[in-house]
Amino acid sequence: MKHCSSNIGAVRSQASASLYLLMRQNFEIGNNFARVKMQVTMSLSSLVGTSQAFSEESLRRSLKTILVYAEDDSELQDTTFPEQVKDLVFNLHMILSDTVKMKEFQEDPEMLLDLMYRIAKGYQNSPDLRLTWLANMAQKHMEENFLCF
Repeated sequence: MKHCSSNIGAVRSQASASLYLLMRQNFEIGNNFARVKMQVTMSLSSLVGTSQAFSEESLRRSLKTILVYAEDDSELQDTTFPEQVKDLVFNLHMILSDTVKMKEFQEDPEMLLDLMYRIAKGYQNSPDLRLTWLANMAQKHMEENFLCF
């Protein structure tokens, strides 16, 4: 995922192809594709949260490339694989958008909490990350005195 956000086109292209082939291979050998989804989602979370060299635009290009690979892969068109890739890419786009928006709304606690909830919802395939986001939301509620009884 780190290389999928590279500003260098050749690096991004190779990283996108490698990630797609990893997903495809895992699907073909019958392993649990949900595990791949979880790992990719966790990787995105780590990348957005820690990398200074992160390029949102470049990562979106890579995700689009992966989606095109899945749509054009004639060998797997009669399987659930293209739809699963489409769902994963959509979820990654939503998480990416909401995470980036959080920086804009640091001074608006209601909007910030809404974004945190949407991000937690996006991590349905990763229970540990989902729980972390829900715990962060609970902490933010307490800080803002948004407690209901």
